Amino acid sequence: MLTGKLPYENLTPLQAAVGVVQKGLRPVIPQHTRPKFVELLERCWQQDPPLRPEFSEITNLLEDLASR
Repeated sequence: MLTGKLPYENLTPLQAAVGVVQKGLRPVIPQHTRPKFVELLERCWQQDPPLRPEFSEITNLLEDLASR
């Protein structure tokens, strides 16, 4: 959604799933992305679920970013 492009478009769905789960593959974040949004993305991508933000925190952060 951030780039308007399909992530991992050069990979099959299976290759993408294996890359994400086993190799920590993540889409490239565009350089112009706001730092708070980058921080949120990186927290959401944590391998360890307890390190990921709760959905309510995600919505609050997105609402805050949208209001600026």
